Amino acid sequence: MTLLVAGINHRTAPLALREKLYLGGDMLATNLRQLASQHMPEKFNESAILSTCNRLEIYGVGEVEDIKRQVCTCLARLQGIDEATLAQHLYIYTDEVAAQHLMKVACGLDSLILGEQQILGQVNTAYQLAHKMGNTGPILNQLFIQAIHAGKRAHTETHISRHTTSISHAAAQLIAQHVELQSARILLIGAGDMARLAGKALAGRNAKHITIINRTYERAIALAEHIGGIAKPYMALQESAMQADVILTATGAPHIILTQADIQRLVGKRGGKPLLLVDIAVPRNIEKLTASLPNVTQYDIDDLKHVVDEHREQREAAIPQVEGIISEELATYTAWLQSRAVVPILKDLREHLTTLAKQEVRQALSKLGDVDEREQQVIERMAHRLVNKILHEPTTRLKSHAVDGNGDYYAQAVRELFALDNK
Repeated sequence: MTLLVAGINHRTAPLALREKLYLGGDMLATNLRQLASQHMPEKFNESAILSTCNRLEIYGVGEVEDIKRQVCTCLARLQGIDEATLAQHLYIYTDEVAAQHLMKVACGLDSLILGEQQILGQVNTAYQLAHKMGNTGPILNQLFIQAIHAGKRAHTETHISRHTTSISHAAAQLIAQHVELQSARILLIGAGDMARLAGKALAGRNAKHITIINRTYERAIALAEHIGGIAKPYMALQESAMQADVILTATGAPHIILTQADIQRLVGKRGGKPLLLVDIAVPRNIEKLTASLPNVTQYDIDDLKHVVDEHREQREAAIPQVEGIISEELATYTAWLQSRAVVPILKDLREHLTTLAKQEVRQALSKLGDVDEREQQVIERMAHRLVNKILHEPTTRLKSHAVDGNGDYYAQAVRELFALDNK
């Protein structure tokens, strides 16, 4: 069996491709179900999907050949994307490299913003969903548990997430570089987690005029009360956009909210008043302008890479320590994986000894004659404990030899000594 990860992220694929592959809400469960049962020509025995604004990764365990072509075909079918285009941006890692990659992701080393903590929760959510749906098995269970443990250690034992800047905070920092927050009129579209964090970050920087618009008005009201802004119904979007100096979008909508035509109309009515557009949603909420408009500045989530992060150097200094944690957790996972090589022989040996023990118990009971239920249970428990004690040392030593790479040799020796192949 091969462990593999196939995916795209902010390092390998442009936002235009990532937003087409973004799987949110019910889409993730639907695609995970289809991945496991329908679209892969050679089905995964185990599978999980990690989908965030910056990455889509498929984790699988199986005997799969020509995996890059098959994953491209799978994703193309699921999302309607050209296979050749996708193949140019897809990375494939297998076995130990794949395991190490997930641990780096969980620790925040592979994030757009170094050390960000949100990804650890997203890794856990991806695992819990796949596990709940019955898509995981022993290998992905162990891998994800080990990776999540590595992420927790990285955030508690090192400074990798100290003073970290989330995407929402980076957006607030970017806005602060362009306008005077105390006087600027900011329109925040959205009321989910990213919008809440962005609004809180802006309020923390003394932004005084924040208007929140969301399709669910009650959620807009709740966020406005939380950050000291004002809420308006969705029908007031165009009017609020006309008055705003900054429009920040962070919704979960799978479509464009402000088109090029909308923005052009706004510009035509604003009398030359500058407008800053910051879109941190994936898929994007603001259509990318194909030509520059006077007094309009536009940013999307990929542009946040260029925001100055004054604490990045402190977090970069923690990278070697985090890599040490990953090495330790990877060694633990690898040792567990290698020990699995002797599981079949241990299972066969236990079955063999258990069968012999039961035979001896039956013979002993028949010779004892009339024994009550309690006496019978005492004899059966004694035989069971004896089997466990006999197996303890061989189990420990076989697993140890498996970790050292000698598991096959000793497993075969046990098979010959107990004539297990003849059973």
